[in-house]
Amino acid sequence: MNQKKIFILAAALFITACAGGVRKKGKPFVIMHPRNPALDRIFQKIGKEFQAAHPHLKVELQPAYATGFYSKILTAMAGGSAPDVFYMTGKAVTDFGQRGTLADLGPFIEKDNFPLGDIPPQALDEIGINSGNIFALPLTGGASALFYNKDLFERCGLAEPDNKWTWKEYLQAAKKLTIDEDKDGRPDVIGTSSDLTYWAGMLPWIWAAGGDLLSLDGNQCTVGSEQAAVAVQFHLDLINKHKVTVNESSLSTTGTSSELFSTGKVAMMVTLPWAIWEMASTGRKNKLNIALPPAGPQKRISRYTGEAVVIWAGSKYKEEAWDFLKRITSAAVGNELVKRYWQSTRLSVLQSSVFQNPDTEFREEILYKVLVNSRSLPDMRKLGGQDGIIRDIWNNEMTLCIKDGKSAAAALLEIQHKLNAELHNYKSK
Repeated sequence: MNQKKIFILAAALFITACAGGVRKKGKPFVIMHPRNPALDRIFQKIGKEFQAAHPHLKVELQPAYATGFYSKILTAMAGGSAPDVFYMTGKAVTDFGQRGTLADLGPFIEKDNFPLGDIPPQALDEIGINSGNIFALPLTGGASALFYNKDLFERCGLAEPDNKWTWKEYLQAAKKLTIDEDKDGRPDVIGTSSDLTYWAGMLPWIWAAGGDLLSLDGNQCTVGSEQAAVAVQFHLDLINKHKVTVNESSLSTTGTSSELFSTGKVAMMVTLPWAIWEMASTGRKNKLNIALPPAGPQKRISRYTGEAVVIWAGSKYKEEAWDFLKRITSAAVGNELVKRYWQSTRLSVLQSSVFQNPDTEFREEILYKVLVNSRSLPDMRKLGGQDGIIRDIWNNEMTLCIKDGKSAAAALLEIQHKLNAELHNYKSK
């Protein structure tokens, strides 16, 4: 080969390399996506676009671990094999970030003037933005609302819920919607469900009654208040006195509350907006409608929860990973999420006609109203995390209330005592 040809070949290789056409050697760029068909399709689509924009990377999309996600991801990080980008619950972000396992996105956000103002304050609070560094970008999220089966309301001659509903109207409807068709003593349709044994599910009811789990500084448990007892007693009565909720022996068929709701066996439930996707996936979205949660003695309020995308601190491709985060959290993807019955974390999407006046038969715009009037769960790191110590303490005490007749007030005082002991131990470390 003469010198001229060698020069031309070398120049061509140089130009190709500058254009990103030569793959970097080493590990692939791994994107771990959630195990949900709708979200999986979006991640696959954006992953292909991202690969085309970064041909020097070998992009691999992997589904999230089916079980033990957080312990496995920490193990992978320790072993140097964690995914470059992954999806996680918002409340876990601060804990992972303070462990030094997530990349700080602050410099990227500042450099690109990323529009944090287009993200709801609740979503930013969920990822712990008030604690200092920013370790994630919110992707999906939403606040609890009242989901109900409009066919069952019509069948029972009930007007659909409106913004005047309180706990009183909610209870009255639950009684009428509990139907024993074959008169065998076990309802074939049950009025509603209860989150009594799940502390996070009960918090918006406690807030609505004027109570709270923790003090404003998070250093004291305050759940033993009279206001909190009002909320817990209301749910105890739904279960034991009025018998209008799902429990182990209430229905002639079995399944989780969510599964039973999606198949028309539970008439209504206050839950997070994932109910829309579940109803849509079973082909029953035409039976679904949405209303504001019933107002409690003090106010009407919802619980916000969300998920976010993060960059592993050990990634060699943080600049490229940041580009993926911008793509997957864009307003364009937000519009796709809405079409697939998921909720975006972009205000420009939530306030647009795509969301406010959706081409669906149910009132999806209600979800924006409950979002505005919602709170994120408190930071529970002092109590072992969101699924830590409180989960078992709460579940045990509420089970005693349901099965052994322990009073709501006594159970909450016991929870308060135990959690304050844990908070004291945390401060003593």
